[in-house]
Amino acid sequence: MNLNTPAPPRSPSNRRQEIDLKLRRYREAPDNPYAVVIEPRDFRLEIHARRVEWRPAILTKADDLIEMPEFGFSCCVAELYFGTPLNPPRAGS
Repeated sequence: MNLNTPAPPRSPSNRRQEIDLKLRRYREAPDNPYAVVIEPRDFRLEIHARRVEWRPAILTKADDLIEMPEFGFSCCVAELYFGTPLNPPRAGS
C-alpha cells in the first residue's frame, strides 16, 4: 500500500510533543490531504484530514474503517496491520 502520505511512526522515544510538532509540519504542507500517526504496538491510528479541518479521527478497533476518499482508499484497521504481530498472516495465506 502506497498512499504517498506522511505517516510518522510512533516509537517509545517519540514524545507526544515531538509527534505534535511533526503533525503541524505535515498539515502546513499544501499538498498533504492527510497526516497519519500509526501506533506500532496497538491498534491505534490518528488520521488528521484537511477536508475536516484537521480534526483527528482516532481508530482503535480492528474493524474500524480507514477512509481516504481523495485516494479512493478504504480498509479496516486490521488490514493496515496485516503481517505484524497484531495481525499475523494465517497458515496458508
